[in-house]
Amino acid sequence: MQSKNLLLVLAYTVGLSNAHCTLQAFSGDDCNGPSGLVKVLDRQGYCIDVEGRRSYRLHDCDFVHIERYFGANCGGHNRFGVDYENGCHSHNPARQSLFARTK
Repeated sequence: MQSKNLLLVLAYTVGLSNAHCTLQAFSGDDCNGPSGLVKVLDRQGYCIDVEGRRSYRLHDCDFVHIERYFGANCGGHNRFGVDYENGCHSHNPARQSLFARTK
């Protein structure tokens, strides 16, 4: 019975590994300057407005898939998506929105 409980705890913990994965966009390079709201990411993903932002920080994430769009609301031209790890990442300030989801 004890091993069954251990398996349930492990499954629950693995399921929460990205539970607090966050993205926050900043107006300056190198994740400095004023920032936007912190967005908690999940596997379904979200479109995030990054107009006027030059960098973003990923925190407590295993891997995040990000697609960058020239248009608002994740519309317009998108070349391709890339997987990112924790840390600060710069992006083309001409991009108005990002679609981000955990993997």
